[in-house]
Amino acid sequence: DQGGHEVDLIVDQGLLLLPVEVKSGKTLNSAYFTGLKRWRTMVTKRSAPPVLIYGGSQSLQHDGVQVFSWNDPAWPSLF
Repeated sequence: DQGGHEVDLIVDQGLLLLPVEVKSGKTLNSAYFTGLKRWRTMVTKRSAPPVLIYGGSQSLQHDGVQVFSWNDPAWPSLF
């Protein structure tokens, strides 16, 4: 938006939009979730659950965001 808030990728899934953030860091950082949290406040009805792909080794759920390790074979199936 005009304030510089952004997510890296928005995937059009028909009725829903899937916001995706991609980070190279190996350690999860709260700043990684900033754009996705902002997205959820702006696009409530058409948003699929947000996704974060990062350089670490664990996949998990955090604060409504599905977090995937970059080498988790499950995340490519989202697209």
